[in-house]
Amino acid sequence: MARYGESCEGSVRRASHSTTGGMMGRSKKSMHGSSNTTTRMKDVVQRIREIVLEADTRMEECIKWQAPTFTALSIRVRRIVLSLPGVNERLSHGAICFFVRNERPVSYYHDNHRGDGRISLWCPVPPGVQEELVSVEPGRFFKPPTSARGTFETWLGVFLDGTGENEVDWDELGAIIEDAYRTVAPKHLVAELDYRRTKGRPTIQTPPFTNLTVN
Repeated sequence: MARYGESCEGSVRRASHSTTGGMMGRSKKSMHGSSNTTTRMKDVVQRIREIVLEADTRMEECIKWQAPTFTALSIRVRRIVLSLPGVNERLSHGAICFFVRNERPVSYYHDNHRGDGRISLWCPVPPGVQEELVSVEPGRFFKPPTSARGTFETWLGVFLDGTGENEVDWDELGAIIEDAYRTVAPKHLVAELDYRRTKGRPTIQTPPFTNLTVN
């Protein structure tokens, strides 16, 4: 089975440098500890949607989104991404999205995107990575649909809900996310990340939803 750092030699960093080091030892109990908070956030987002539609029903065609389902899986992803310097989170059309300083996208988390029935993470990757991984392991990777503006054309989609040989590798996912970050983040923030790695500083785990805004 091809792996991210192996099939794209020279263009990526190994999973040993990923942001998941402090994550793997967490118990399932801690992963579910934010269940009450996630439920509240879902209700908040849904209520915002209702208020918008009450103000102008014509908005129904413009905001065809629903409150996302915050699960242990999405919480695990956000802990990895938000441990990177300068990354924040916001909701966009019902999807959980991560940005560097609220501007440059690092990854999009999708749960049943446009009714596809899958859970996935979309990330920008170095040239050639998407084509190679999708062709080798279509059960684990895919090409995200391209937007009207051409966004996502070269991004990599990673299925998070696979089973068996297609089950997500969290070390590998951490490496993909970190490479996405290094692709879009400004040099001084990449330098800060390297400094943390060199000094062995623990990654900063942002408490659930403190950086969450609604777009």
